[in-house]
Amino acid sequence: MKIYFSILFMTTLLFFSGNIFAQDDRLDELEFESATIKEEKPPYFAIGGGYTGTFIFTNFTELNKKLLEPTFNFSQDALTAPIFLSGVQGFTAIGIIPNVRLGFLGMGGSKTVEKKDSLINLNKHVEYSMSFQGVSIDYGIILMKSLALIPGITFGWGTRTIEVYQAPSEISWDKFNAIANLNNFLNRAEGNFYFLQPNINFEYALTPFFMIRANAGYALSFGGEWKFNRTANLTGVPKKIDANGFTVQLGLFLGLFNY
Repeated sequence: MKIYFSILFMTTLLFFSGNIFAQDDRLDELEFESATIKEEKPPYFAIGGGYTGTFIFTNFTELNKKLLEPTFNFSQDALTAPIFLSGVQGFTAIGIIPNVRLGFLGMGGSKTVEKKDSLINLNKHVEYSMSFQGVSIDYGIILMKSLALIPGITFGWGTRTIEVYQAPSEISWDKFNAIANLNNFLNRAEGNFYFLQPNINFEYALTPFFMIRANAGYALSFGGEWKFNRTANLTGVPKKIDANGFTVQLGLFLGLFNY
């Protein structure tokens, strides 16, 4: 009886072993397809604020023609481009449209030329200043980790001011009054304007909290009116005395930069 059960056990074991090895041999016939995993880039996201330094290459040809007149008596190239504009900007992703951000900015700067007359101890100055305030709409394109290409457009309003002032190097308080004379005066021409500026930014996040920017654009100004000494309407101002010009900007920003 024991021999009978031993033979039955060995037969059963050999049967299942044969099936298992047969199935192992057929594993080589099976084909497996490799799935390609697509690496998705994260959407552009940034929120921050910081300092901007901008050079604007304004055309001074018409203004320099005015400065050649005898009452000014400056040289033909008294004012030269560019003007450096110091400013600030803040921006944030709006969330509704992926990769789009909204920003606010303000910047301003001036350029001054001086003419000294040592014979009568008088110093005459001409100062040309500009300021811009506006809103920017940008779209972020991630080129690689930490580096983004950001085209955009900025629009808003601003002022340009021409001040001519003359005085001796020193004057007493007693002579400070509301009556101007040939030697001591200050004349001011101020014109407001609107502007539109397409630009492109290259932004690199050194860390998730610190970013540097290089920017190039072109400012187009239009509209507005001129005032003389803040009260009188100033007419006949050449149209080419404007706020147009190519711009180059560098910026330093703190915030959160996820790209």
